Amino acid sequence: MKYIPFNQEQHEALEQKLAKKKAYGSVDQFTMLYNESVLNKSNPEIVKIAEEIADTYKNIELKNKLFITHSPNKILLDTALAFLNVMPAVISLKRIAEELVEAEYEEDTKMIFMPGKQGVVHVERDVVQTEEVDGEYYDKDPEVVVFGPGEKLFKDNNELVSHMLLRPLVQVYENENYDGEMCYISLLDVLDMNDDFIEEIGTIIENAVRNSTKN
Repeated sequence: MKYIPFNQEQHEALEQKLAKKKAYGSVDQFTMLYNESVLNKSNPEIVKIAEEIADTYKNIELKNKLFITHSPNKILLDTALAFLNVMPAVISLKRIAEELVEAEYEEDTKMIFMPGKQGVVHVERDVVQTEEVDGEYYDKDPEVVVFGPGEKLFKDNNELVSHMLLRPLVQVYENENYDGEMCYISLLDVLDMNDDFIEEIGTIIENAVRNSTKN
C-alpha cells in the first residue's frame, strides 16, 4: 500500500527513526506487528510511534488501537468532497460580485460583512460626508448599507473568516461610524476566483452515470 505523507520532511524523519529500530525497521513492519499485537500497545514508546505514524500519513488511521490503511483514491475523494462542500458559498459570493459589477460598482469595492446583520454583503454608500473640526473639514467614513435584498450567504461572519478558500482573502474593515468586528473581501479578489472546474466535474459525473446505465 502506498502511504501518503502530509509533508515529505515529516515522512523522512519518521523513516530514519524507525530504521534505527531492529524490531520494526519500517512503517510496514511496525503497523503489521502492531495490528497483530506482537508489540505492546501500552508501552509508552510504542504508543508514541503509533501516534506519529497516524499523524504523518493521510491514509493511515489509528482507531481503537488498530491501524486502518485507506487507498489513495479514498483520500483523494475525501479531499475533493471537502473542497466541493465549501464551494457553494464561493459560487454564491461570486454571483453577488457579478451583480455588483452589473450595478456599476468599481472593482476595488469592498464586500463588507457587518456585526449587526451577519453573513450578508454590505457596501459603502457612495456619498461623501464632511465633518468640521476646529474650522477644518474632514471626510467622514461612509455609511454602510446592505446590498440588494440582503441574501444571507453565511450563518455568521465567523463562518466566512474560517472558510477554507475565502479566509486568505478576508481583511479587517474599519469604520468609525460602527462598533464591533467588521471584515471585507475585495470585489476583484472574488471575481478572480476560478470555478470553471465545476462544469468540468459535472460533465465527468454525467458521462460516468450515462456509461454505468448502459451496462
